[in-house]
Amino acid sequence: MSTASSEKKPLGRPSLRMVSLGWLVLVALEYLWIPVFRVSELFAWLAITAAWLWATSLSVMVATTCLSLRDYGRCVAALLLALGAGAVVRTADWEVLYAEGLSGRTGTRSPNSPPTTNTTGRSPCPGG
Repeated sequence: MSTASSEKKPLGRPSLRMVSLGWLVLVALEYLWIPVFRVSELFAWLAITAAWLWATSLSVMVATTCLSLRDYGRCVAALLLALGAGAVVRTADWEVLYAEGLSGRTGTRSPNSPPTTNTTGRSPCPGG
């Protein structure tokens, strides 16, 4: 007969929710890099480094757990998702995305906006 205090609980497996949360925090910090860097350069570097470590280490832990459970399909899927997310986060031009988000413009005109005119009041299009 064993008591509850002597029984060992199995270590918890890293959940996909925690991995997803890690990648979302990383994306948010990369997007907010400019304002965070303006407040504190050291904090910005530490936050980005911690987010990268969190996202990558939990992704590796999920893949390792799937391998130990002999769930090879999930392991491949987890690794592909982690590599894809890492590639997108690493190669995105966050400065442009941040600047476009602040201005509210994407560089394209709305189809309902009036045509642009020059200072003479004439349309810039030839013949217009």
